[in-house]
Amino acid sequence: MDLWLIILISFIVIAFTGLLVLSHGYYHRSLMATLAEFYLRITEKELSTDEVIEKLPDLGKINDVKISCPKWLKRKVGIVEQNNGAMQTFILKGNVSNAVIYLHGAGYVRNPRKEHWRFAYKINKTTGSTVLFVKYPKAPNHNYEEAYSLLTDLYLSILGKYNKISLMGDSSGGGLALGLAEDFIVKKIKQPDELILLSPWVDITLENSNIEKYEKIDPIVFPANDRIWGASWALGTDLKNYKVSPLYGNMLGLKKVSIFIGTREVLYPDVKILADILIDSKADVDVYVGKGLNHVYPIYPIPEAKTTLKIINKIIKR
Repeated sequence: MDLWLIILISFIVIAFTGLLVLSHGYYHRSLMATLAEFYLRITEKELSTDEVIEKLPDLGKINDVKISCPKWLKRKVGIVEQNNGAMQTFILKGNVSNAVIYLHGAGYVRNPRKEHWRFAYKINKTTGSTVLFVKYPKAPNHNYEEAYSLLTDLYLSILGKYNKISLMGDSSGGGLALGLAEDFIVKKIKQPDELILLSPWVDITLENSNIEKYEKIDPIVFPANDRIWGASWALGTDLKNYKVSPLYGNMLGLKKVSIFIGTREVLYPDVKILADILIDSKADVDVYVGKGLNHVYPIYPIPEAKTTLKIINKIIKR
C-alpha cells in the first residue's frame, strides 16, 4: 500500500477516534450531536447591530409573502392549507383524534426552516396526530397582538373537535406557546391538554446575568441580535409583558408542561428559572435536560432527537 495512503487512513482514524472521545468523554453526547454543532457554527453567523436593523425591513417583505408546503411533505402526508390574514396554517392529517398546534421558532422575524417542517412531519408520523403547522405573523410588519388574536381564534376553532390538543413550540415559538397558555388563563379559555416547549425563549430582554457564560458555547443564539428582534416583536410594549416575555406571567392554572432544554444554550438559565416558577405554581411539569446539547436539539438529525421524539410521543398519547 502506498505510504501516503497509509498516512491518510491513519489520520482519518485518529481524527474520528478523537471526535468520539471528545463527544462521549467531554461533551457526553453523540458524535452526530458534535458534528451538528460544528455545522451550526459554520452556517450561523452573528450580525452587528447595524446589520440587524438594516435587514429588518427585508425580513418583513419576505415574511409577508405566502410560503408553500415542501413538495416532499405533500407526497408523504395529506395537507390542507388554511389562510387567515397574515397567518397560514398547514394541517398535516393524522390517524387519531389528537391534534398538535406547532409554533416554529426563528426569533419572531423569520419563516420556518427545513428542520421545522421535518420535525412537524416526524410528530405527525410518530404520534399519528393531526399537526397544525402555523406560519404566524412576524416582526417587523406585525407584532405579538396580531399573532395572539389569530392563534387564539385557531385554538378555539378546534376545541371540542379532538379528544386531546397539545400546544407545542420551539425557541420563540415556545415562548409564544407559553404566553398563549398564560393568556388563556386570563381569558378563562380551556387549557391545552399538553404544553410542550422546546428551548423556549421566555424573556426577550435576555438580561439574566448567567446568560453571558453560555454565549460562547451556543452556536446559534446571539443575544445582541435577538434583543433587537424581540423589541421589534413587542412593538413598544413593556418588554416584560407576559405576552412577549411569559417568564413574568401568571402560571397558576397551567396544566401539564413538558420542557426540553440543552445545557449548551443561551436560554438554559432562563428555563431553569421557568421550571422553578412552574413548580411553585403547582403545574404538572417535567423538564428534560439534554446534557451537552444545543438549542432546539430535538429538530436536528441526531440520536438524542430520536430519544426525545419517543418521549414526546408518550406525552401526546398519555
